[in-house]
Amino acid sequence: MNASIAINNRSDRRTGPFSLTLLFSNFPQRIIKKGETLMKNNLSKGYIFYLVEGIVKNLSYHAEKGKEVVNGFHTKGELLNLEVWSKNEAIIPTLKGSSTKAIIKIIPIEQFRELVWKNQGLQQLVFTNLSNKISKSQERLQRLLLSKSSQRVKQFLVDYTLEIGQRVGYEHVIKKPFTHEEMGSLSDTSRQTVTTVLNELKAKNLIHFTRRYILIRDLEQLIIEAKKS
Repeated sequence: MNASIAINNRSDRRTGPFSLTLLFSNFPQRIIKKGETLMKNNLSKGYIFYLVEGIVKNLSYHAEKGKEVVNGFHTKGELLNLEVWSKNEAIIPTLKGSSTKAIIKIIPIEQFRELVWKNQGLQQLVFTNLSNKISKSQERLQRLLLSKSSQRVKQFLVDYTLEIGQRVGYEHVIKKPFTHEEMGSLSDTSRQTVTTVLNELKAKNLIHFTRRYILIRDLEQLIIEAKKS
């Protein structure tokens, strides 16, 4: 994520070139292993987290299934737990490591608020993060209401590739992908539907997948597939 804000003293709120990593450099750092819980419910309500490296899953408890399900994911450069900063604590999610290793910076909420007060650029970035979260929720709801389950899986795969896929020549690779069940939760469908769609795309030679990676052979054609009614 790119940002342009300044590291200023208390009386200077001008903005300028800057790195979030530099801004948060003096705060403690923690390594989160795959499957390890970073935050659960209200247990970390006093902190904001900055994701330096890796992927973190956002989960909530699903009463009907009797277990936690994946609602979303966060990637390098994102600020996590902003619900606390905005004082919207009605639903505080569970955050768990998804990649082999995730590195996070831990910023106490009061110190984070002080940084926001001193840096207009950071303030703008926070509001942009919150706005994007609302937009994603609205877009997801629209897809749920208007798109078939198979199309939701394809569109998720497109978004997933654009978000974390690594380009290799004309192809894209997603290493250590979500499980089919997790992809089902993220696309608001079932594990069986995900498996069926992935196999259909594989038969068309648009993708190849194993438990360790997903290879997108033709992203442009996948985008076209996702738009079909």
